Amino acid sequence: MLLALSFPKFGHPAFAWIALTPLVIAAVLSSCRSARRSFLIGLTAGGVYFALTLYWLVETMTSFGGLHPALAVFAAGVLVAYLALFPGAFALLVSRFHRAFGSRGVLLAPAAWAATELGRQYVLDGFPWILLGYSQVTVLPVAQLASVTGVYGLSALLATTATAAAAVVLDRGRTRWAAAAAAALLVAGVVVWGQARLRTSWLL
Repeated sequence: MLLALSFPKFGHPAFAWIALTPLVIAAVLSSCRSARRSFLIGLTAGGVYFALTLYWLVETMTSFGGLHPALAVFAAGVLVAYLALFPGAFALLVSRFHRAFGSRGVLLAPAAWAATELGRQYVLDGFPWILLGYSQVTVLPVAQLASVTGVYGLSALLATTATAAAAVVLDRGRTRWAAAAAAALLVAGVVVWGQARLRTSWLL
């Protein structure tokens, strides 16, 4: 739900900073049971994410594509189900990382999320819509990061803060506070650099 609330017209960019936190926590907790359970959790989260952000597809296909409403609903449902596979893969990867490396493995979650978003672009015909980084398009200092890393770098940044929040909840050692502090410093650095870039109109 938080993933969907990161986008207009019903959400706000602020949600994006912790949008993945519940999914990371759920994937880690389910890793003790089975990888299949982790994948299903991610699949469900992805289904909600894309169903709520691509709600307009049915009307578009009926109004401009001339499809019968039932066929448009079916086509949109197939697309949503396909796209949900990628958050499912993300949750599975987080689960695997946790089982292999313990609590530190969770810190690989941002890389996993960026990889699944890249997968959405290159697998089959590609569908790089509703990438998490797009949620920050109105937050101009943060959005400047895309000039260096592309939208995937923005997505990784957002996944980093969400993962740090998850680490605070999951971990009981000092590592959780180190992860949170590192994420906060990273965001602060990006914002300061982005503001300076906006003031000087510096284009790379």
